[in-house]
Amino acid sequence: MFTSVWLIISSLLYLANAVLVDDAFSSRESINYLYGTPLQNLSLLKNNILIGTNANNQLLGIDVLNQNSIVWKIDLNKKELLTTQDKVYSYSNSDDEIYSIDSTGALDIIELGSSLPKKIIDATFGVFIIDSENTLKYYNDGGNVVSIQSDTSFVRVDNNHGYIYVIINDKKLLKLSKTGKVLYTVDLAVGSIKEFKSGIILTENDQIFKFDEHGKSFKRVENDSFKNLAVIDANVLYSTLPESIQLISIKDNSVSLTDTLKIKPNSSIELFSTPLNKFLIISHQNTKQVYDLTDFIETKDSKSIKSFVYKLNGDFPFNFVSVDGNQLNLISIDDSLNGDIFSLFDGSHIATVEPQYHQYYSKSGKYLIIDEPESEILKHELQSILQEGESKFILSNWLHRVTRHLSELGKFVTSFDYKNLFSSEDAIKFVKLIVFYDEDHEKIVAVRSNDFGLAWELPFKDDLITLKQTGDETVTFLFKSKIIDIDTSSGKIVSERPNDGHVDVIQVKDALAFENNNGFVLTDKVDTNTFYRKVIGDNELVGYFIPSGLTQSKKTWNFKFDDPIVALKNAPFDSVTSSLGTPLADKSVLYKYLNPNTISVLTYGDSFKFYLIDGITGNLLTTFTHDSNEKVDPESINLIMDDNWIIYSYFTTEPKLEQRINVIDLFDSKYTTPTDNKKSSTEIGKVSTKSFIYPERILKLKSTQSLHGITLKSIIALTESGNLIEIPKFILNSRRPEHEVKAEDYANDFRVVPYDPIVAKTNFQVLNHKYQLKNSGEILIKPTLFESTAVVCFFNSENQYCGLIQPSNSFDLLNKGFDRVKLSITIAILLVAYIVSKPYVFNKKLNAQWLDRK
Repeated sequence: MFTSVWLIISSLLYLANAVLVDDAFSSRESINYLYGTPLQNLSLLKNNILIGTNANNQLLGIDVLNQNSIVWKIDLNKKELLTTQDKVYSYSNSDDEIYSIDSTGALDIIELGSSLPKKIIDATFGVFIIDSENTLKYYNDGGNVVSIQSDTSFVRVDNNHGYIYVIINDKKLLKLSKTGKVLYTVDLAVGSIKEFKSGIILTENDQIFKFDEHGKSFKRVENDSFKNLAVIDANVLYSTLPESIQLISIKDNSVSLTDTLKIKPNSSIELFSTPLNKFLIISHQNTKQVYDLTDFIETKDSKSIKSFVYKLNGDFPFNFVSVDGNQLNLISIDDSLNGDIFSLFDGSHIATVEPQYHQYYSKSGKYLIIDEPESEILKHELQSILQEGESKFILSNWLHRVTRHLSELGKFVTSFDYKNLFSSEDAIKFVKLIVFYDEDHEKIVAVRSNDFGLAWELPFKDDLITLKQTGDETVTFLFKSKIIDIDTSSGKIVSERPNDGHVDVIQVKDALAFENNNGFVLTDKVDTNTFYRKVIGDNELVGYFIPSGLTQSKKTWNFKFDDPIVALKNAPFDSVTSSLGTPLADKSVLYKYLNPNTISVLTYGDSFKFYLIDGITGNLLTTFTHDSNEKVDPESINLIMDDNWIIYSYFTTEPKLEQRINVIDLFDSKYTTPTDNKKSSTEIGKVSTKSFIYPERILKLKSTQSLHGITLKSIIALTESGNLIEIPKFILNSRRPEHEVKAEDYANDFRVVPYDPIVAKTNFQVLNHKYQLKNSGEILIKPTLFESTAVVCFFNSENQYCGLIQPSNSFDLLNKGFDRVKLSITIAILLVAYIVSKPYVFNKKLNAQWLDRK
């Protein structure tokens, strides 16, 4: 009895533990902002924001200590950059405005008036600007621009004791306050200057001059022994030799050798300074040797020098010293943002630096979204179930089934965890794979849609033509020289063969059709007739036919257009239609025109024209010509086709700047009684059209899909502002009445509203409301196992976004407010109450049957 009750309760609890819409995916929205590596002009601001420019001419601010996450990204229209401790200055010699960008990405503009910036130099408390008139100006932190001197070709800047010292044209020294006020001027005659730092001038021939503040002059320090000098601070220099570094002290107007540090040949040497510390970092391949000179500078005792040797995971050429609270760290990184972080206090390894997400993308913009292959465990379980049904022996089937059920029950009992019973870790995740070829990395890549993790990657070098899914778990890549089939569950090559002039591939049942210059050829015979079309030149469409049992195509028709073809579309082969018609108020049915072989064509020359062609016969089914006065931007034309409708968008430049959307709905004849037989016909009974205006330019269009075609269709549009907009198809309905909606109109169409040519834009339409998308890319949509929900992704060279779309809401998923715990407890209490009260109810009914004879 107890076992039965427990099984019933467990089953009910399991049913109550249904899938929430938020648990169906690891995240309702996720995004991967691509860096655009390799990065250039790398530098580190004092709050640990890494600055770099990418191939897209963008300036990036990256939190290098927090998974290399992008804090901000700015499009640059300036060519020159200067990075200081806390700001980035961007300027151009042809623009009088200088952009000042802080670590948060906040932008400020420095205006120079009539002059143009020629050069900007860091001054710690501000920047010096040499303009096109050779006037030296100082821009301080207060936002003021102060003119310092005219006739300036170049300057050298040193910050010492809270003041700014600037040498102009190697002939004059100026001392300035932080605000840019000139305190005094000193003439110079020290020869060719190599370095000016900490009050010391080094000449090209390694002569040393030290500034005397009291005498306001430079005094020569005798040096006849040391070459290749560089300044550490006011009293310490170093000399670079092929296999060593010499530390040199200045005392009483002379220099002396203090210590020698051994290095490997061809090592690079860098000096890093913080307000309290100074470090020499020697890099050689994947080894970093760090010398902490902080105590040595004070004591001049070589024993006080601390040293660490770091072994890195790779050759990371860029080094930065970061201050994280009281911790000093060495960040060694490469231009792809891979590297290591070490402590400069104890030499310990703190973290490995790498991009938060993968950095792969398709340069050609060719992406494919597919279902994630089933796991091997699930395949084994399904195979076991199938094997049970194949046996003719009933007893054998029963034994197999009982054994499997007992095994599953044992696994459930042994792994049962009440604390995690209602957790979402085991919730169903509808993960899709986005497959593409990365031309830069020369890899075939599969990325998971829920977290942008790499499912697999395969090195392969060739020129990609196209890729298509040609099996449940097979994707065919058509390269210039080879054709390969990839197993999407493992990322391994199933077959490989040479490409003999093929330019496209199409799946046909169990065979593949390859397009070449002569038409189409099947890899295997099929038992049905197949039809294809291809564009010849820029204004001719040709139809091909392969009879059943043959493999070579035959040309059957051709259609020449007056103007060049700008867009061409077929209805998706995997589109599912659940309704064949629209029931009307008079009990008749307006049947949809559902011809899967129709081809939509848009041409543009003297005028903008639409054609609908039968793909089997080549007959023109319908056509429409726009007003010849309309001037259309050819790059703005988008065309989609699904079910019984066609939608195309275009942007007009004349007579008005407008984003327009045209809708064409196709219907067969109206049948007056439900018993009439609907006969398929190639002729269209009714063509309904409407034109709409959208308040923003549209870059891409796509239609949603669902598993059974029950869910309403929505149109996904990518707008110029970087938003994915959802427009329900019932809004883009060509049958919307142009008068006040009557009761009959409500009965004739779903959610019908009066026709309004302007489609209003609202925030509720935006899918990527938390993230910004930049530039045009590929919209990818794939249905999930739940009818209500589909996965929508957007991929390009800068953004990779994935989220959920539910055009008819989540009618087959639980919403976020559903309380599974309370429901489970309620079910358990009711079950216990039923079991406890059942004997009492039985006895009461029994007693009611006795007759009272008193």
